[in-house]
Amino acid sequence: LVSFAHVFSYGFEGPMVCVGAFPIINILGFVVGPMILVVVFTLVFGGTLSGTDSIKLVNWNPEELIAAFGWVAAIMSPVGNLFSTLLRVTNLDFLPLDAKSDDYDPSWPTYGACYLILWIQLVAFAALAYLKD
Repeated sequence: LVSFAHVFSYGFEGPMVCVGAFPIINILGFVVGPMILVVVFTLVFGGTLSGTDSIKLVNWNPEELIAAFGWVAAIMSPVGNLFSTLLRVTNLDFLPLDAKSDDYDPSWPTYGACYLILWIQLVAFAALAYLKD
């Protein structure tokens, strides 16, 4: 998270603006953003909107939609990754954590996957911060 914050701190005019605006941008952009992205993707490529019947690439049920949100949030930023990991820890009923049958296997990101994605993000954002400095 430190290297992520370091890279994005260059986008603000001063430190006070960064301290005030960055938490809001994190929540809106990296937690709510993936949810909007997955819903729009499902509406457009799922044939749900009028005129998109020929684009029907996905046919997700609600559990698969929630699992897709978990993966997109984990990949987009360390904040979303932490959010996905913490939701997995809570073991809420609506999270698709285990396969219910062989044909049905939407899965929330595992701890190992979140850990690996977090290390990749650490290297990427540390390299960006190094290049920027």
